[in-house]
Amino acid sequence: MNEELYELLLKLPKENLINIMWNALDEMQTHNMRTRIFCIMKSIGAIEKRDEHNKIKYSVPKINIVKEYTSSMGL
Repeated sequence: MNEELYELLLKLPKENLINIMWNALDEMQTHNMRTRIFCIMKSIGAIEKRDEHNKIKYSVPKINIVKEYTSSMGL
């Protein structure tokens, strides 16, 4: 987990954080080969991009967008 994501998760209310973890767990159970970071990023609504070396980079949304995106559990 990178520092930017860690700081973002620390700022979120407990309800949103629980919803993120439930959604990430659901994403992990869907496809066993997905990484934890991928599942968490998908749960917060991050956008996946690839750089010129074909490495995956994530565009982490602002905290107010994450709060709105995770205000309810998707299960």
